[in-house]
Amino acid sequence: KVIEKYPWHGMAHLEAAQVLAELSRYEEAEEYFDKAIALQIGSHSWSVIPKSLMFVKNRRHKEAQALLRSYLEKHGEDLTILEFLADVQSRLGHFGEAADTLKRAVRLTKNPRFHLALADALSLSGKAEESDYWKREAEELARKLPGKSDVPSRISIYQNLSRILQESGILHIAVQYPMQPLSELRQWLGPESSFLRYVDNESSFRTSMEAGTYHD
Repeated sequence: KVIEKYPWHGMAHLEAAQVLAELSRYEEAEEYFDKAIALQIGSHSWSVIPKSLMFVKNRRHKEAQALLRSYLEKHGEDLTILEFLADVQSRLGHFGEAADTLKRAVRLTKNPRFHLALADALSLSGKAEESDYWKREAEELARKLPGKSDVPSRISIYQNLSRILQESGILHIAVQYPMQPLSELRQWLGPESSFLRYVDNESSFRTSMEAGTYHD
């Protein structure tokens, strides 16, 4: 009824699309998303992200990627869209593309989480040296944040967690990030002990990637 009264109201179409998507009525939802996008004024991404999320939920990652790329081509760089595009590219297993997207994002922000995301994408695409550079950049930026001069590095957080588990008599089973060498984790946490065991998932993950995507 709201749409009938205000057919020019993009937000009303967006609300309808989101309700239909929650009800799994995806074809109808897509029509309302398209209308909301057509009605949006300026470069606001409020209608593009929900439609992309619907695509991702239905494993239509390539369509989500195309939609996000189209938005960027039309409206220029947008940090939120770039972050979501990189996530979609990672879900497709395209880590090199995700890294390239995140390189565009870090030009727009000093938020260290984007630098860490870039480091992870580079690591997953086999560029360990470049990944380490961006990890250091992220830690340096984190130290410069107001009131965050003592922000611990990600490595020190892992080390402290492992120490707490072992001192509490809890077995710590450590598994590395997918497709990263276990030797890196061993350097951080030390040799195996009664309460520390390592599980290497690098080869099994690479085999699984041949049959599906990173997030399968």
